[in-house]
Amino acid sequence: MIEKTFVEHGVKMVELENLLRKELNKAGFTKTEIMKTPLVTRIMVSVVRPSLAIGKSGQNIKQLTKTLKRSFALE
Repeated sequence: MIEKTFVEHGVKMVELENLLRKELNKAGFTKTEIMKTPLVTRIMVSVVRPSLAIGKSGQNIKQLTKTLKRSFALE
């Protein structure tokens, strides 16, 4: 049964990676790291052009955060 949870976690990671790759294609998405703490889940995204990923006044990153919260039930 524990194998099933590892497989589900792996599938979720691949889906997250694909979503980020699609959303941050123009910014030059390279990799992602996930750090889970008791309070929040932090997703660190590496991009070539951070200004495109963040957007004007942080609009792009706020929209991406909302999308991730809704799609993957993250805090």
